[in-house]
Amino acid sequence: MKKERCYFFVVLLVCAKLVNASCPSTCSCSNSTSGFYVNCYSKSFESIPDLPNDTYNLNFAYNSIHDIDVKFCEKMPLLQTIYIYNNLIEEIPNATFKDCHQLITLDIDDNKLKSIAKMDFSSLRQLRTLDLSSNEIEAINPEVFRNLTSLERLDLGSNKIHNIEENTLRHLPNLRYLFMEENNISSINSISFQEMPNLYYLYLQNNRITDIPRDTFYNLSQLYRLYLFNNKIQSIESDTFDNMTHLYYLHLSNNEISTIKQPAFTNLPKLQYLHLNYNKIQSIESNTFVNMTNLHYLYLQNNEISTIQPLAFINIPRLYTLYLFNNKIQFIQSYTFVNMTNLYNLDRLLSATITARQTPGMHNPRISAQTVRNRLREAGDESRFRLRRSDGRMRVYRRQNERYADACVHECDRFGGGGGGMMDNGRCHVVRVRRRHQPPESVNQLRAALMEEWNNISQAFIQRLIGSMRRRLTAVINARGGHTRY
Repeated sequence: MKKERCYFFVVLLVCAKLVNASCPSTCSCSNSTSGFYVNCYSKSFESIPDLPNDTYNLNFAYNSIHDIDVKFCEKMPLLQTIYIYNNLIEEIPNATFKDCHQLITLDIDDNKLKSIAKMDFSSLRQLRTLDLSSNEIEAINPEVFRNLTSLERLDLGSNKIHNIEENTLRHLPNLRYLFMEENNISSINSISFQEMPNLYYLYLQNNRITDIPRDTFYNLSQLYRLYLFNNKIQSIESDTFDNMTHLYYLHLSNNEISTIKQPAFTNLPKLQYLHLNYNKIQSIESNTFVNMTNLHYLYLQNNEISTIQPLAFINIPRLYTLYLFNNKIQFIQSYTFVNMTNLYNLDRLLSATITARQTPGMHNPRISAQTVRNRLREAGDESRFRLRRSDGRMRVYRRQNERYADACVHECDRFGGGGGGMMDNGRCHVVRVRRRHQPPESVNQLRAALMEEWNNISQAFIQRLIGSMRRRLTAVINARGGHTRY
């Protein structure tokens, strides 16, 4: 009798285990040593059903869930990951996550939350990622994130937050990514970011920030990227970015900046990208950009700049690209860009016209016959192009009605590169331009001659050109043994 009772007890345990391990029929579930992985992504649920007690990963994203049971974590204490984004949740009871002591990721973005003042995260000491973005949150209780000492990623973007209270984001010593873009933030408290020594990325773009108080970013010495574009910032103080010794990327475009007090950017030894485009800057004063020894890209286009002082750019030897187009620059002082030995992309605003005017004797305003030959590119159905195949690079000459004549194929250096683009061709209309009664001697004359020749090209010639393209591509593909990668 005792043995039968034991068997009966074992059967009950097994049955209880099977009941506990039930999974909604429309979901996919898998079991492992960690527990159950429950995936109910986009299954039209209006509430979260009973799930296995040992569920550790839960995904109910893209459903129609309106609320969450206050005993949610009490029933599933092993939860490590919760995805309930893209639902219709308006409120989460205070103690909902009280028993989720092992929770690492909590994603509630894109719901209808209006407030998180009553939410208690104090027991989530293992939480690393918290996503509350794309809700309707207007204010944040200063104590709501207080005990999240392991938090590394906090996303509050795309809400309706108006300001950042001084204690809201304190006590987050391990936070590395903070997203607060696309809110209604108009002011930042000077100590809002004071206790986040490991912050790496800070996103504050698309807000209404008008000014940055002194020392706002002073303790963010590890910050790598700072996004402040699309705000209403009017000026940059000389010490705004002091002590940001690891800042690599600074984006300040689309603000209302009219004044930059030097040396605002001097203490940024690792800065490589600086965006100041689409502001209201009128003048670049001396020493504005000084000792920025690692700056590679500087964007100043679409401002109201009319003058650049001679010593505006000092000791920025690694600057590669400088954009200044769509400003009001009429004159550039001598030595403005002196010692910029690596500058290779100075935009078209500083074209030959302006540069030649400021550097007399260094540029010839008249063009030569050689310039015509160098600049003209003729398109005809007799072409020369290079291609690469297994035995090295080939240069192929194609003529009308010729197929793959050996005389038209010449081997060049082996294992080189190559492409299917046409090279120069000395055709009749090129000769006509060079031999005009009055050969072009200026850019405008050359442009007029080219327009005339272009208008004289016959429709039949254009049709032959179009028809020849298939022959060229066939030649390339055959030379590659049928492969189309060339």
